[in-house]
Amino acid sequence: MSLRNDIALFEYAYLVSEESGITPIPHEVEAISPLAFRYLKEMALGSGQDNRLFRLCKKLGAEALQVKIMPG
Repeated sequence: MSLRNDIALFEYAYLVSEESGITPIPHEVEAISPLAFRYLKEMALGSGQDNRLFRLCKKLGAEALQVKIMPG
C-alpha cells in the first residue's frame, strides 16, 4: 500500500472518499482513497479506542469522517 504525503489534516476537518466527487477544500475537506476511507470508517464505527479519532457524519451531501482530535 502506498501512502500519499500531501495531505494536511486539521482538527475538526473532514475526510471524504475520492468516490464522492467532492473537491477538497484546504484545511476543511480532504479526499482520500476509497480503501483508506472504508478502513477509517470501520475504525470510527468500532468499539475500541481507535474510534476516538473520527466521527461518521455528512459533509456537502457525502458520507464523511470528521477528525475529533489530533494526536499529539
